[in-house]
Amino acid sequence: ITDPRFGRLSEGFSEDPTLTSAYARAAVNGYQADNGGGAATYLDENHIISLAKHYAAYGAPAGGLNAAPTQISERTLMEYFLKPWRAFALAGGRGAMISHETINHIPCHANGQLINTVFRDQFNFSDGVTISDCNDIGVLTQYRVASN
Repeated sequence: ITDPRFGRLSEGFSEDPTLTSAYARAAVNGYQADNGGGAATYLDENHIISLAKHYAAYGAPAGGLNAAPTQISERTLMEYFLKPWRAFALAGGRGAMISHETINHIPCHANGQLINTVFRDQFNFSDGVTISDCNDIGVLTQYRVASN
């Protein structure tokens, strides 16, 4: 979270991507732990999935406003904002809620590069589920990236 005016500061673990990555791994292991202390590779009546939110660059919107557009370089996005998401996925996290905002003019919910190429392919989140928040799917028509 980069703007102290952002009203949802308390939802993040930290501003430090390394510390947040450590918390992400610990959360996955805590929620999905098997008897060996690692993330379970299966789900049953004794396990729940860990679901993190909001992917990606949540907390970096213009003016600190929730769901405001985010303008960010690819390097800052990858090294700062996506580092904890990589740790979450590689630890075995199973669920992610997609962020409200647009990143560089592309709504997060319609950003195939971020969701499929980066998160699913590069970060190995291929078996995880992504979910929408609020009415973010419905809003895609306003961005003119969906017809209905």
